[in-house]
Amino acid sequence: MRALLVAPPGTPAIAEVAAPLRQRGEVLVEVHHAAIDSGDAAVSAGVFHELGYIERATVGLGWDFAGTVTESDPSSEFRPGQRVVGIIDTFDKEVGAVSEYVSVPEDALTHLPDGVSSEEGAVVPVAALTALQALATLGEERGSLLVTGAAGMVGGFAIAIARELGFAVTGLARDHDRAFVESTGAAFLDGLAGSYDAVFDTAQLGAEALAVVADGGRYVGVMPGGEPASVRGVRVTSLVVAADRPQLTYLLGLIASKDMIARIREIVDLDRAPAAVMAPRTERGRTVVSLR
Repeated sequence: MRALLVAPPGTPAIAEVAAPLRQRGEVLVEVHHAAIDSGDAAVSAGVFHELGYIERATVGLGWDFAGTVTESDPSSEFRPGQRVVGIIDTFDKEVGAVSEYVSVPEDALTHLPDGVSSEEGAVVPVAALTALQALATLGEERGSLLVTGAAGMVGGFAIAIARELGFAVTGLARDHDRAFVESTGAAFLDGLAGSYDAVFDTAQLGAEALAVVADGGRYVGVMPGGEPASVRGVRVTSLVVAADRPQLTYLLGLIASKDMIARIREIVDLDRAPAAVMAPRTERGRTVVSLR
């Protein structure tokens, strides 16, 4: 089969590799669409090798995918022919989501709801699970929440989820993203100001974002080891996204109900995927690779 690989630091390329052999407890999926994440460019540049997340010399690219089940255990709830969405939640992978087939644990999958396209489903898992899991670290208290990088994929999903959870949300973004942020129902901010009960720092502003957290408030980032030191009693946490079927099912439900929007920048075929990984991100939304 064909898959998108890279030997960091380097340029991604399409390679012929052996199709995955499904193990017990896994589901073999024919991938129809996979998303290209900004993290794929970072992997290609060797960033995650330097951080110790990746050891192998050549690594597969892509975390998010949507497709159809081709093989599963007899006891599995996932049957051949069913539409599914899933996540490969590891950096150090021989084959990533941008490949013709993947074999993943059942917990990494959920059914694709009626009314949600395969392309839409493919952009949800990593960004939306990151947002939901980060917000979960903030505890049961609600109050005011600032989301930095509010016009990005994680930030945009975070606003929608946080509003569903009852937060009063402000989104920090550049002025040209004002219309999008305001369309989500969040208050718009184009420079750090004010004081908030909690900050979700998707833009990795670090100490700058921490400075606007109220005393005793909560800060959550997306780069473990890169979070700022706690001050003024602020609880500082960070996370790496993990597969979670109930959460992914909930998030796809928000897409199906139109309470959350899956933004797609462009759809490219597999041969254009290497260039898409390295292309500058000048427009909002994910690039989706079509493998059909």
